[in-house]
Amino acid sequence: ITARARAGWIVVLEYDDHPELVARVRNRTLGPEDWLRFAHVHAVQTSTPPLLKLFGQYNPEVRMLPNAVFRLEPFPERLPRRVFYGAVSRGPFAAGVAATLGPVIEEFPDVEFVVVGDQAVFDALPTQRKQLRGYMPYDEYLQLMGTCAVSLSPIEGSEHQETKSDAKYLDGAARGVLTIASPTIYSGVMRHGRNGLIAETVADWAPLLAQALRDEDASRVMARNAWDYVAGA
Repeated sequence: ITARARAGWIVVLEYDDHPELVARVRNRTLGPEDWLRFAHVHAVQTSTPPLLKLFGQYNPEVRMLPNAVFRLEPFPERLPRRVFYGAVSRGPFAAGVAATLGPVIEEFPDVEFVVVGDQAVFDALPTQRKQLRGYMPYDEYLQLMGTCAVSLSPIEGSEHQETKSDAKYLDGAARGVLTIASPTIYSGVMRHGRNGLIAETVADWAPLLAQALRDEDASRVMARNAWDYVAGA
């Protein structure tokens, strides 16, 4: 980065996650040089207020561009009875949520689960009606998400996770997918029972998913409210 700046390049670093979270996923510890990269560029672009404040400690030229939807698909009145989960490894919490979904699977044995990226979540799901997909181009990821009626987004709420963005909710909303999510991050944009469902505790996930699958009309109303939200944003 420094070499490019010396060569006359204008260097802008885009970063939309807390560096400590990224290091945790990669099983490494941050050193001083990791933070210096934010100081050695002309500007930093990020997506949430906490990250704006964090990177501002290292570089005075920081700008926040909130996540937005650039392509709004037509709202689908019905979607296949499939449940989507896609994320870089979120650790034992997300796998623990997946493991609690046995009662839903028993009530709705025809429901298929689609997991992108997280082997632990896939392994924890107590069903044979599941598929695991590797990391894929963003457009393919969005297309796959749009083939599911419900998207799950569990966040433990551990240190620094509040800095993450609501992009997964926006992605689902733009495709008419109902999101069930943790309050961390998502309570700022979702209203429980209106444009999505908030699982306050691990014990809430199975009942809320069963509710979403049981009352498809109510689920489509919430999904439509979410779609309207991103359409007007």
